[in-house]
Amino acid sequence: MVDHFLQLVQQANFASLRMLSDQCGVSLSTLRRLERGQFINMRLSTFQKIAQALGITVEALLAQLLQNAPGDPWKVEYERLVQQQSLQETRLREHWDRQFFTALELLLVQLPTVRRAFALNPDLSLDVLLNLLHPLDQFVETSGFTTIGTPGEAVCFNPQLHQGVGLTNGQPVKIKTIGYHYRGQLLVRARVVP
Repeated sequence: MVDHFLQLVQQANFASLRMLSDQCGVSLSTLRRLERGQFINMRLSTFQKIAQALGITVEALLAQLLQNAPGDPWKVEYERLVQQQSLQETRLREHWDRQFFTALELLLVQLPTVRRAFALNPDLSLDVLLNLLHPLDQFVETSGFTTIGTPGEAVCFNPQLHQGVGLTNGQPVKIKTIGYHYRGQLLVRARVVP
């Protein structure tokens, strides 16, 4: 009986695993491991290349591979869940990375030019540099981050929100550097001075 992976290969009009290997850029030995159901520690990028060459989603590829996986059904289910979680974590990380890059793109593209301009003309206005930070500020705001205080703001010391040496609760202080919450969870306390 032809296994599920080979059925996918044939349905995508590949005459052999070698042809698939050449098309997707994945080694023949890796494809043979998939054929035997040995795929738990493979990288997501490998699955993405194979799925793209086969014209299916990564999820559909994994579903077919799991139907052919050898071993105890509990072990197979466990391995499927581990693979699913890994795939989800990778996708979430990639999504975050793309969002972060989009927020910083203008800054990343322009910063080397601004550095060069400041090196050639040290009297340039800082407004040029500060305007590049607006997309970052917008990203931080729309991503669920909230600031704790503003630089120079006078507040009463709160050890839940502020960090400072030798200060007591309620003591008047000034914010030196801001802190951050993320969706209500404290990430970093604002640093304060008396």
